[in-house]
Amino acid sequence: MKKALKIIGWTVLSLLVVAYIAGNVYSRLRFWPGTTINGVDVGTMDAVQAEKALNETAPVLTVIQKDAETLEEKEEQILLKDCDYWASYETAAALDDQRHMTWPLMLFKTPSITLQKTAFTYDENKLMQKVEKLYCMQDENKVAPADAYLVGNGQNKVIIEEADNGCEVNEEMVRELIRHAVDNESTAADISGCYLTANRWSDDQIFQAVAKRTESIYSKTITVHIVDDIYESFDEAELKKMVTINEDLTYSINDQAVLDYCKKLAEKYPTVKHRRGLLTSRGDVVPVGQSWDTYDYTFDPERTAENIKPVLTMIGDMSVEACWNRVVVVMKEDKDGNNIQTEYIQPGLNEGEFGPGTETDGTYIEISIDDQKMWYYEKGVLKLETDVVTGEKYVFDTPCGIFSILHKSAGHNVLQGGAISDYWMSFIGGQYGIHDAYRWRDAYGGDIYEWDGSHGCVNTPLEKVSELFEMADYDTPVIIYEASEGR
Repeated sequence: MKKALKIIGWTVLSLLVVAYIAGNVYSRLRFWPGTTINGVDVGTMDAVQAEKALNETAPVLTVIQKDAETLEEKEEQILLKDCDYWASYETAAALDDQRHMTWPLMLFKTPSITLQKTAFTYDENKLMQKVEKLYCMQDENKVAPADAYLVGNGQNKVIIEEADNGCEVNEEMVRELIRHAVDNESTAADISGCYLTANRWSDDQIFQAVAKRTESIYSKTITVHIVDDIYESFDEAELKKMVTINEDLTYSINDQAVLDYCKKLAEKYPTVKHRRGLLTSRGDVVPVGQSWDTYDYTFDPERTAENIKPVLTMIGDMSVEACWNRVVVVMKEDKDGNNIQTEYIQPGLNEGEFGPGTETDGTYIEISIDDQKMWYYEKGVLKLETDVVTGEKYVFDTPCGIFSILHKSAGHNVLQGGAISDYWMSFIGGQYGIHDAYRWRDAYGGDIYEWDGSHGCVNTPLEKVSELFEMADYDTPVIIYEASEGR
């Protein structure tokens, strides 16, 4: 009996020893059942399996954005597990730290272990792919910021439209911020500081000053002096087409808008023939110019536009002069030797007063019906003076007005009525001109024209008309007036 009990005792003891050794070995290879690391159940797992289990719960990064419509906070999560996130833990050391020799005590409690990461890695390319899919990175969710700007209210006033920050991020800042958040193991990334903002607001002092100046620019009136007492004016509506404000608060002139306005003036005033003053050789000023003048002007929209542009951004009402081109009419021979009347434009001349150094550049022929005299000035210097005989008064009156030399001919010239002259300079078609008359006339000047005048031409002594013929060129103005008759 005693022997049997002894055998049973040794057997139980042997089993306990074997069980102890087995438990000791097990606790060195695997975590004891029920063991948790950082709250993750790793019981019965070896160190590698435990590290893998810990990475099954990879971090989640919450990105705090703005809703494009409401501007309220909008959260979106990035699962780092999808970015091949992997953290390293000292699970092997934790396994070694299990109480191998006193493992039976583990039967009566549940071990809980806390481990810190020793390192972690992730695929940055995959992380950036996640970033590109964020709400704030999509074009349809972007609202660009808008600076304060100026608009007119149609009443010569300028209104400041307030700036708006919109809802658009600096994408590179977002990428950098999220990369930094992950590297620093943050659980949230607030990107509110990555949103773009307006650069200029309505309370900016410079902006306020420009707004005030702009209002002054738009509220003024610009008057264009067309000719004589004719004026055209424009204000806010046209000014807003011509003057715009740049983002840097400077002004730009819309050249095309200015030119378009001047072209409208050109359509309204295609040519002008008007009375103007002539400083006569006698020293007085007489009005000259008639509706039948051939010394015409056409409106020059390009040069008028250049006159307008400098005053557009000035303060206060402004006045500018319209520009005109001379319509030059001359007689030219065609290939068959026939004289034909030709018109062309001579730029650079403006309407104004006649006389030395003025509209005609001081070169012109002056004929006074009252004095029966003719003068020729060249650049303001008197080159020729002579008595003449004009058309017989009240019968064949020589036309008064402003004309120009159309055609010149030296030699055997057959005049109307069959008369012959050596020199001929026409100023109205082929009917009126300046020519010699020595074949039938030996006296000039005085009151001859009242009872023995010409048929309308200007009869001139031979020696004087020959000099004039050499000096006066095509298009030389011919100004004829009769002060006593107001012509």
